[in-house]
Amino acid sequence: MCFKGGFVLTALCLCCQFIVAPVLWAQRVDCSYDPKTPSLESARKSLKSLHYPCAEQELRDFLAVNTISPALRAEAHILLGTIYYYSADNIMQERDRVLKEFIDALRAQPDVKHDLDTDTSDLATLFKEARNTIREENRQKQLAEQKRVGEMYAEYEKQHKKNRLFKIATGALILGATTGALVVNSGANDSYDKYSQAIDPSTIQSHYDDYESKLKMRNILIGAGLGLVALEVFWFIAAPDKPLANPHANTAPVDVDLSTAGDHAMLNLTYRF
Repeated sequence: MCFKGGFVLTALCLCCQFIVAPVLWAQRVDCSYDPKTPSLESARKSLKSLHYPCAEQELRDFLAVNTISPALRAEAHILLGTIYYYSADNIMQERDRVLKEFIDALRAQPDVKHDLDTDTSDLATLFKEARNTIREENRQKQLAEQKRVGEMYAEYEKQHKKNRLFKIATGALILGATTGALVVNSGANDSYDKYSQAIDPSTIQSHYDDYESKLKMRNILIGAGLGLVALEVFWFIAAPDKPLANPHANTAPVDVDLSTAGDHAMLNLTYRF
């Protein structure tokens, strides 16, 4: 009976030492911080002290600051993912949250650097999956950009053909009007010569009328030619037939190469507490 009582007492002592005491110690950790000035250092201390709720709240306040650098933002997301991982009763339940934080970290800074080791293969797997997700996102962005550029050049080719056809058509019309004006003008000169040499009054009037009508036709053709020239000049100004500007000028780079970025992180993925 005494043996059993001693065994129970010993078990209770061990339980208090290795289970109850650490929990109570963790709960007594002071997680007070200034919400106006959250910091990674303070959040990391809370994390090392296993005070996950405090660390999580401070990191959220830290991420709410718009002026932090991409590197610090990425590190904060890595810390959050680590908190979700270690505070989860079942990692499968928190898997998506951890993965999201790693993805956000890589979005903020593809070559994010952090103090990690290789003790936890699950974290390494999740980080690798996050990196593959970012790589796939970049591939989709590249495809979308290629499609956009292709559509731009297709539109340019369409406009180029339209401009070329318009120039050919207006050039032919201008040439025809000019040629017609020269021919009619030559005919008008012949009519005038006949008019000036005619003796019969009825013939004189006929030649004069023919001369006048040819002058009117010449002037009409000249006016049409000048109008076509003005139209072509206006078209050239309104729709210049020149190559498009660089289609990538206003596009953020999307071909981020993550083949090496994060490799070190992927192989070093558990925070040293």
